Amino acid sequence: MTDTTLPPQKPLSIGALSRACGVPVETLRIWERRYGRPTARRRPSGHRRYDAADAAWLRTVAEAVVRGVRPSIALRMPPESLRVVVAAAATPVDRDAASVVEAARRFDGAAIRRLVRVRRRGEPMLGHLTSRIAPILEAVGRAWAEQRIAVRHEHFVSEIVDDHLRALRNSVRPRRSSLPVAFATLAGDRHVLGLQMCATLAASRGLRPVILGGDTPSDDIAAACREAGAAALVVSVSMTRGGVDADALLATVRAAVPPHVRIAAGGAGAA
Repeated sequence: MTDTTLPPQKPLSIGALSRACGVPVETLRIWERRYGRPTARRRPSGHRRYDAADAAWLRTVAEAVVRGVRPSIALRMPPESLRVVVAAAATPVDRDAASVVEAARRFDGAAIRRLVRVRRRGEPMLGHLTSRIAPILEAVGRAWAEQRIAVRHEHFVSEIVDDHLRALRNSVRPRRSSLPVAFATLAGDRHVLGLQMCATLAASRGLRPVILGGDTPSDDIAAACREAGAAALVVSVSMTRGGVDADALLATVRAAVPPHVRIAAGGAGAA
């Protein structure tokens, strides 16, 4: 049997660990202070370092938390039990999504693009996004959490999906009377594919997306809504950005955005 796991990597700083697993540094610090995990090792210099393998485990912890498991429980569960909890709640991986994972390992962009673009004749945009794009992204994320692929493979697929979504939006010509709707993620949240999917759906429904992208400061979100005359604001909160800090940022945005602008917050972290 071929070993499909990735080779061990060098220890990580807390910043590198955060970037690798997607969990904010402040959340990692809170978890370590309250629950004793993740556990840091001290170098002779006094710097704290974490095992690279902790990144995949912490991402699985974050997925379990999103699905309703308390951090105090998720952080202390055996990894095997944790994966069972997440897998039980996850969507089964279909053949095409699994093929994307394998193509990512080979950096076979042509194969991934073919699989991403598959759309049944007459299929509405919502169906394409929920039955094709979302399962692929979930399968890739799960493969990363299980260390079957690395961050570089996940990023490779993400860029292809991003290109596909942009092409879909560009194929739709908005009407002059289209209502502008702003799309953004909160400061510190760089996960934008969920946002791109929402904007693509909005364009297909005759709205005019004003996409601010990821990691957008609250003041800039509010200013963009005013300057664009946005009728609504859609905020995507990723799995690893949700929590008390995200709640506070959303409250700040709500206070700064004109009262008539409706705000919708979605994403795994919005739970």
